[in-house]
Amino acid sequence: AHHARSNVECDALLINDTSRTDTYPYIEIEENDANVGHEASVSKIGEEQLFYLTSRGISEEEAMAMIVRGFIEPVSLMCNMAVKSRLFVLAWRVRNKAKRAAR
Repeated sequence: AHHARSNVECDALLINDTSRTDTYPYIEIEENDANVGHEASVSKIGEEQLFYLTSRGISEEEAMAMIVRGFIEPVSLMCNMAVKSRLFVLAWRVRNKAKRAAR
């Protein structure tokens, strides 16, 4: 579309010391007058976040799952039910992996 504006955000959450992210943004622009931007961020689950939640009686596993769910919630709100289900399955796997690692 002529004079279109778009901004693409690529955010990644590293859940442990062996996690990694590979972001390859792809934006196809067919108009010369489009205004397109791209930004990316990478963050880790913070020790402060875990401390805050665990100091309020939440297990570390559930705290990690809450943080991951909070991270993916904005995306899941825009997705259809099939994609939402897949995102929450992934969050559940993160929780279970953290649970096994804590043992």
